[in-house]
Amino acid sequence: MPTPFLVALQFLTTFPVYLNVPPQPGDWGASLNWYGVVGLVLGITLAAAAWLLGAVFTPMVTAALVLALWVLLTGALHLDGLGDSADGCMGTSREQTFEIMRDSRCGSMAIAAIVLVLLVKFAALASLVAAGTWAPLVAAPLLARAGVQALFLTTPYAREDGIGAALTAHLDRGRVTGMLVAALVVGAVLAGAAAWWVLPMLLLLFALLRWLMMRKLLGTTGDSAGGLVEIVEAATLALLV
Repeated sequence: MPTPFLVALQFLTTFPVYLNVPPQPGDWGASLNWYGVVGLVLGITLAAAAWLLGAVFTPMVTAALVLALWVLLTGALHLDGLGDSADGCMGTSREQTFEIMRDSRCGSMAIAAIVLVLLVKFAALASLVAAGTWAPLVAAPLLARAGVQALFLTTPYAREDGIGAALTAHLDRGRVTGMLVAALVVGAVLAGAAAWWVLPMLLLLFALLRWLMMRKLLGTTGDSAGGLVEIVEAATLALLV
């Protein structure tokens, strides 16, 4: 497999990935091309787990187990970003917002945001398992990571260091755009007849989240990108259910 794909898989998930050498800045930039593919791999894994567990457990128990697996497979990376971003919304200035987001402690907004997103996911998963419908579970991680691609294509990075800075500095706009379009096409196929209104709703949600980032941070960060992933995943599941 291409090194940038393995870099993306290692960074975004806890799947066992071995790299011979540490990723170079160019590898980080090229890894953004593969975010949608990583989302697709994650979605297929979760759908397979839901199908297998659904044959043994009730829909509610299956939903809880799949949600736990979802968190484990992503290492709670995006949940951490969601929590930091939610706390950062309490900042009254850009500097204060960054300071709050760097704080490792969780505030009330972080806890509320994480609980609410997980609750929406759990309710949607229970409905999907009861109906025996798996395509939305594949679509949600795919479209959420396509959202990150769109975010880095359209939004300046608000910090001067970190992995996000390497992504921004070395991304290939043409290739990322092509992979983004491909991810949207696959997501539309998975969404089926509902795609004609679900995708526009997700686009509006993306625009709102990006507006909030620009208003508070004048750009995006790794945390805000992670928050976007969690919110888009939950919204995709809810809309398709």
